[in-house]
Amino acid sequence: MINNHDSDSIKMRESFIAHYPLFCLLNPNDIHDLALLAKEVSFAAETIIIHEGDLVDAVYLIMSGTAKVTRSITTVGKTEIIPIAHLTKGDAIGLTQTGFFSHSGIRTATVTATSPITALVLALTDFSNFLKSPSVPYPALKNIGEQIQLMHLLKSVHMFQHLPNYKIRQIVNHLTRKSLKSGEYLYKKEEKIDRYYFLLVGKLVVIDDNDQKQIIQKSDFLTQIDEHFKNTDVYAESDCELLMVTHRDIGSLIRDRKTFKKSQAAGFLKKFIGLTRKIWK
Repeated sequence: MINNHDSDSIKMRESFIAHYPLFCLLNPNDIHDLALLAKEVSFAAETIIIHEGDLVDAVYLIMSGTAKVTRSITTVGKTEIIPIAHLTKGDAIGLTQTGFFSHSGIRTATVTATSPITALVLALTDFSNFLKSPSVPYPALKNIGEQIQLMHLLKSVHMFQHLPNYKIRQIVNHLTRKSLKSGEYLYKKEEKIDRYYFLLVGKLVVIDDNDQKQIIQKSDFLTQIDEHFKNTDVYAESDCELLMVTHRDIGSLIRDRKTFKKSQAAGFLKKFIGLTRKIWK
């Protein structure tokens, strides 16, 4: 078993990180912090490390061993697996010398170990939170990491679980930002609400017809369609940052998916309120 807290192991991780070209701008303290977040993980030969089409959930630096990279090519009535690269010590999975390998957040190939592999693994959430540090000079990388995190969050919401990952990406592309000052209303009872909201920062208060209050914290997904939020006032208890997307945009993305029949979509919308607390610490 690999001891990820051993001082020699930490120094080895620091060395690998420091020598990977993407991280050349990091100072020694940041390299140390990143090394503490990384985990040394072993994979047996023939293990599939990542699958083409999956959402990016981690990045890898290969410390020892080899792997093959393949991509599926589909023609009429036939799918072929095409080898496209060979990876060895010092190579990365999910990263390039300038950023994330996949800017869309979706794996573009499958990577399979061709010998026993030991790799440094950085979970997406840990890596994205690290990129938010003021001393880390990678704003573009940070933005892509946040978008991929949001894709994971949307994928965990019941009404979106059956959508393919490229549709999840399209929804993320339709999101826009909204800021609220403390005391400012997001909407009031008499207003017609035509969008979903995702709270990134701050705290909202929901007041129903009986003046009962509910607090909505960061990482809560709100929808006016759910019975729970009909005829409510919603205001900011603190300064808030939200992402929003219109019902129309969501509807257009869902309707052209055959697996989403109208009755299914309506059922999801009626029952839907996804409350998650995994992201945006």
